Amino acid sequence: MTIHSIDVREVLDSFPQPALLTTARGIVDFANRAAQADAGRPLCGYDLCAVNSGDVAAIRTFLNRCSGSTGQLVGSIVLPNKEGNGTKYRCYGNLLRSSSSSPIMLRCLSLEDNRFSLLTHRIDSLNGEVRRHLHTQEVLKQALAERELLVREIHHRVKNNIQMLQGMLAASAREAPNSETKAMLEDVGRRLGAMGAVQQALYASDKLIHYPAEKFFGLLLHHLQQTLPSALDIQLAVQPLNLPSDVSIPLALITNELVTNAIKYGRSEIDANVEIGLRLDDNHVELSVEDNGPGFALGAMEKRSSGLGLVRGLARQLGGSFRVECQNGRTRCLVSIPQARLNIARKDDEN
Repeated sequence: MTIHSIDVREVLDSFPQPALLTTARGIVDFANRAAQADAGRPLCGYDLCAVNSGDVAAIRTFLNRCSGSTGQLVGSIVLPNKEGNGTKYRCYGNLLRSSSSSPIMLRCLSLEDNRFSLLTHRIDSLNGEVRRHLHTQEVLKQALAERELLVREIHHRVKNNIQMLQGMLAASAREAPNSETKAMLEDVGRRLGAMGAVQQALYASDKLIHYPAEKFFGLLLHHLQQTLPSALDIQLAVQPLNLPSDVSIPLALITNELVTNAIKYGRSEIDANVEIGLRLDDNHVELSVEDNGPGFALGAMEKRSSGLGLVRGLARQLGGSFRVECQNGRTRCLVSIPQARLNIARKDDEN
């Protein structure tokens, strides 16, 4: 077969990769300069099946498919080289109908080209990295599930232990030989109850780091209303803040002691009213418990009530201070703690 399309030859000669024009039976009619340079000799008239003798059926099938398609088909082919043993290429072949003889054009890309080997190596490396990440992700998921199960088990056991201790204290209070011992045991029971209410709230929450202040004090208020006189009026004035979980127990104990103290020194159990407040002001978090009682002497604070001594100690533990204000017929107990010490933020600033 003679190829008369000079334009096709010129185009193929400009290719940096080997390119051929062949018959459907694999006889080379034209080879560009790259193909002849790799082979070390002219290739016109060369039979491709000779160098592909190990897989003649495959090369004939590929050429036959190419002879019936103007769209590029992908296969593989071996071309002769200077060493005489042949080089394997990835081959893109299609029929050229623009030529009167309709030859098959073959464009060959070396499988040994460094660019493709580097790309293949990089792809394999990325695939391996993806597999490692997926494995790590599965391990972390399993560890997280085990951790959540362990946390639930710990919370459940703590809850059971607190309830058991409350029951023991209640039984001991009923059998107390005098009123002073009974009152002391009841105070301890209330403190445990406050801790239990907080623990249950954190257990039910899906956030282990922060907890909404409104929900925190709402649950604590519910507990206090169950343990204190029913006629007591308690109001909440809590700003929308997020409380760190690690300060929840100290704040619950402080609030419990201050509300209990308000009942002890209020006007009476019938007309007593208490307001619990929490606000962020001047980089300080202020927890206040205010009642309508007559107040008491500040100098005798620690002597008159071990509960207030506990409040002062917990406030110091949190890096804060505790003071009592008596003004206009009302008593206000105030715990002030630096915001930076508690890492408390408004909900709007959380993100």
